[in-house]
Amino acid sequence: RSQVNGDLIIDNAGNAGQTTVPAIPADTVSIVGIVNADGNTPIEATAWAGLSNNFYVGSLVNLSAGFGGAGAADDPWAMVVSNDDTGLVVEGDQTANLAVDNSARPLLRLDNLEVRRGSRLSFAGDIVVFEGDHHSSNTTTFEVEGSITADNLEVVNINRWILMGDIQTWTGLDSMSSVDEIDIIGATGTLSSVSANNAMRILNSTITMESVDVSGGSLEIDSTGLTISSIDAGSLSLTNGAVVLHPAGDEDGLQLAIGSSLNVDSSSTFALSGLGYWHNAPGSGGFTGAGSHGGKGAGGNATNDSYLRPHLLGSGNGNSSSRGGGRLDVVVASGGSVTIDGTIHADGVRWTTWTHGSAGGAVYISTPQLLGAGSITARGASGYDTNHSGGGGGRVAVVGLDDGGLGGAFFGDIRDGIDVRGGDSGVHDGGTGTIFVKRRSQLNGDLIIDNHEMSGTTPLPGIPEDTIAVVTLEDGNTVIEATEWAELPVNYYVGTLINLNVNAGVDGIEDDPWAEIISNGPGGLVVAGDRTMDVESGSLTRALVRFDHLDVRGASRLEAVGDIMTMSGDLHSTDPTTF
Repeated sequence: RSQVNGDLIIDNAGNAGQTTVPAIPADTVSIVGIVNADGNTPIEATAWAGLSNNFYVGSLVNLSAGFGGAGAADDPWAMVVSNDDTGLVVEGDQTANLAVDNSARPLLRLDNLEVRRGSRLSFAGDIVVFEGDHHSSNTTTFEVEGSITADNLEVVNINRWILMGDIQTWTGLDSMSSVDEIDIIGATGTLSSVSANNAMRILNSTITMESVDVSGGSLEIDSTGLTISSIDAGSLSLTNGAVVLHPAGDEDGLQLAIGSSLNVDSSSTFALSGLGYWHNAPGSGGFTGAGSHGGKGAGGNATNDSYLRPHLLGSGNGNSSSRGGGRLDVVVASGGSVTIDGTIHADGVRWTTWTHGSAGGAVYISTPQLLGAGSITARGASGYDTNHSGGGGGRVAVVGLDDGGLGGAFFGDIRDGIDVRGGDSGVHDGGTGTIFVKRRSQLNGDLIIDNHEMSGTTPLPGIPEDTIAVVTLEDGNTVIEATEWAELPVNYYVGTLINLNVNAGVDGIEDDPWAEIISNGPGGLVVAGDRTMDVESGSLTRALVRFDHLDVRGASRLEAVGDIMTMSGDLHSTDPTTF
């Protein structure tokens, strides 16, 4: 009698099956009736026409969803005392809380909610829990050993979630209220987007999630297999054999926004190999060759993507279901660091015999420091034999570095820590991909090409040379059109550079105006800002690549559509006057 709401216990003793709590259909209130002789309030809504008589007696309804703020805990509510095929009668005089066009929603209000031993609770409305569960014996903790399906799940006065066991699939919980801490322990199943204010730990679990937001604290992934699309965390650590990957074929790959530090211990990995495109994608091998990306797959299609800002998955081969490498984007805030003692693998794969190799994927890391004794790979897959071609290597870019920001395996010769070689076939090798490194103090950055003594080519995509026909300014950016660009693939050249006027300078290409392409389509392209002073109708444009250092090693073959400019020779010679 001392409780306002009471407790609900769901325990199916480990057996399969779902427990569904009836929920009045959500709808907009159309009629608020006059309080009846019993002091109760009739209400009607379109969705309630045809309800079975008194089927929902005892159910709760939120009388004005959103009235109390973001959650349902402080919205006005009432119990259904009767219903027929036209509407409901709710307990008490609710005219102060009701109005035509109010959003009425089904509601479960509970002091404690107990979901144990793999049980599955389903409710087509909002659930509000005020004191967690019984099992944890702590009114600020909510422990669940099963699954909950609801439109929204709100926990009040709770600062810690614990999810355990077979949680199966939690759906419709994108608006699940945030708590200070979440522990996922020994769990299997699927969750939607989850957020915590201070800390989240995932231990000994196999979990699929859409996203995690713990931007104000830490995320620890320990002895866990996690499939996920995005993580926003103050710090992120992978320990004790943790394996993190993204859904296969997801073009956004895995997006990481890190406030201070990303740490991968020696037993853990980002396992992105074979999560890229099939053969019907940019750079695919068609039906006759290997996949291309940063390097050209032998017998395959053209290379693609930007070496400055890789963002495409690796492409599949041409004659099987093998996928290319996946995609990882890591952005670390100022003052932060990335330490890789384990691995990041975004390699192409070859899943069957008698096939060509697929291409390596994309790894983009923006961080002040890259440290650790581990490795980053985006290698092309090998062909099955000398009659089957190797896939092209992928693309890795490490940017935003402090001076002296490389350490461990990445210090000195960065090739000791990063490998983007093409796939071997003995005869038809894939071309190496690209390694791009840029310190914040550099204007252009460094490009490293190394195919480890294999044949194969590395063509750098570039916009076709042409004379400008039309220049216009739209939304603060410069739109340029030319006849040769009539059939450009949409955004194929994003991130590549263009010399805006080949004849503008007086000393080669060094003093010519140039820009990075931010979008393109059939007929033209867009560069950032107002560049109308640098380019006009009649200007001759040409693809351009600019580097502080350019290293071409290991029998690699670099090809560029336009002009190449290197400011300080190569890295290997350690002499800025030698190339």
